Amino acid sequence: YVSPKHINLVSALVNSSNCFFAELFNDLGAERISSSLNSLFRFNEPIVCDFGTIENTIDLDGTYNIVRAGFGQRENVPPVYLGMVAQAIVNGGELKKPYMFDKAAGGVISVIPKEYTEDVKEGMRIIAGNFNSDSGTLYVKPGTAESGMGEPDVHNIVGAVEKDNGEVVSVCADEVVVKDENLIEHKYKLTKFKRSNQGTCINQRPIVA
Repeated sequence: YVSPKHINLVSALVNSSNCFFAELFNDLGAERISSSLNSLFRFNEPIVCDFGTIENTIDLDGTYNIVRAGFGQRENVPPVYLGMVAQAIVNGGELKKPYMFDKAAGGVISVIPKEYTEDVKEGMRIIAGNFNSDSGTLYVKPGTAESGMGEPDVHNIVGAVEKDNGEVVSVCADEVVVKDENLIEHKYKLTKFKRSNQGTCINQRPIVA
């Protein structure tokens, strides 16, 4: 796909350009969108995990719904699926099935080619503010989903940390501990129900994939 003039995928991602993604989806069309989502991201297939089944829906009936789908409005996409895609983009394109920590790992279910992940990964790095530490490099993408049902909009932030090979040794509600190849443990603290505005709060949930 050739990007519109004066803007590319990275800048559109960083600046949350709804017009860019609406035009992109409109140009691609429903059939190509649907087939690409499934072949690259397993979007249309139920993903059975040990804690339940992840299922997505998207309405591509008509131009209005196609352009709205381009910037993610009124689509039913669970946060756990967004987390799966984020970690795949950041960590070599391997789309892994999430699992409960005290049970067996789900393993790789798809591999997203590098040509489809590099620009998105760079945009997510810029959004994170070039965060870098001994614990790894952070990549994030915030978003807002309109319910369309008279209910409050849903605000979310998905992200992943790029890290050398390591092993998750502990997961709880507010912390994830990863041991690297040098047997050094890195602790990732999570925010739990922190008030962000009147009637809203920030709550992070750990997902291991």
